[in-house]
Amino acid sequence: MFSYAIKRVIRSLGLFAALLLGVILASTFFAGVNIGADTTAKAALNQQLSRVPVDIVIGQYGSQASSSTVWTAAAEKPHY
Repeated sequence: MFSYAIKRVIRSLGLFAALLLGVILASTFFAGVNIGADTTAKAALNQQLSRVPVDIVIGQYGSQASSSTVWTAAAEKPHY
């Protein structure tokens, strides 16, 4: 079975090369479109999320910000 396929590829090498090139170009084109769509969607989401008001912003600076004692102390501190 494979010998027949190899004979056909060798006999029509130009046609095989054109087919292979077409498949590679089509795959590259569709992958590029997919990546472009994902990038555009991420940019649109980030733009919309930047407009959402928030009550608190949490950032992690070292291991201290993630310990529970820091959060407990902050919760117990009186807010005026």
